[in-house]
Amino acid sequence: MDFNKAIMDVPENYRAEIDGGVIEKIFYTAKADGDNTEKHAYVYLPPCYDEKKAYDIFYFMHGGGDGAESYFFGEGREGHLKNMLDHMIKDGLIKPLIVVTPTFYTGGTDGSIKSAYEHVKKFPDELREDLMPAVEKKYNRKVYDMENSREYRMFGGFSMGSACVWEVLIKSLENFKYFMPISGDCWAVEEYGGGKSAVETAKLLSEVVKKSKYKDNFFIYAVTGTDDVAYAAMKGQIEAMEGFEEFKLTRNEEAGNLAWNVKEGGVHRYESIEKYLYTALPLLFGN
Repeated sequence: MDFNKAIMDVPENYRAEIDGGVIEKIFYTAKADGDNTEKHAYVYLPPCYDEKKAYDIFYFMHGGGDGAESYFFGEGREGHLKNMLDHMIKDGLIKPLIVVTPTFYTGGTDGSIKSAYEHVKKFPDELREDLMPAVEKKYNRKVYDMENSREYRMFGGFSMGSACVWEVLIKSLENFKYFMPISGDCWAVEEYGGGKSAVETAKLLSEVVKKSKYKDNFFIYAVTGTDDVAYAAMKGQIEAMEGFEEFKLTRNEEAGNLAWNVKEGGVHRYESIEKYLYTALPLLFGN
């Protein structure tokens, strides 16, 4: 298992629709922020989904300006993610899994980066208290247990969704074992903090890990491209994290807890995201 495996292109036939899984829309009330906002998320259920079976579950957050529907129904990517998942499961590259695409927006946004990040900071509480119970009590009842089922879960996200991944790691390490930040640094210290305050950001993350009873039981797969606008900040943060003993850069999960993969020429667009997923999911959820 090589987490530095070269990022691969998605086979062209994986864009074609086949008899596979289904996507359902789930509604829930976001009570954690005190607003009782009615929200929704999309849930991909694998082919031959059986409610009596246990499944790995991947929560995958969109970037700024997008929404819960973006990965499955976004312009220029209609059906691509679903079709790719269907093919990967059919070909035995990954185990059948559940994929959830939520949104951090709850209304009241002005479209700015600052407004988006205000929603990101609130989302981990909503995730833990509202979304996860709504999704997993319905679809993954066999394993649902907030903490004791953490090894079944990964939280990933792109761009502002990647900033959300770091927030979830800080606030919900007890609920997730796996984290996949794509093209986005941690903003917990300050906006663009991974680049501007790399050491301080890495120190904050290390302190979170050090205090957790799961300090020896988590894994981060971080990925971006050399031509991505987030590359420099993310690279600076990862290099700073290497300076703390809580993070061990590795090529395989058995030898460490932090993988850093870079696509030469990779850009800040969906065309790169699907390549990262196609490469990483077999490593994280392979048969």
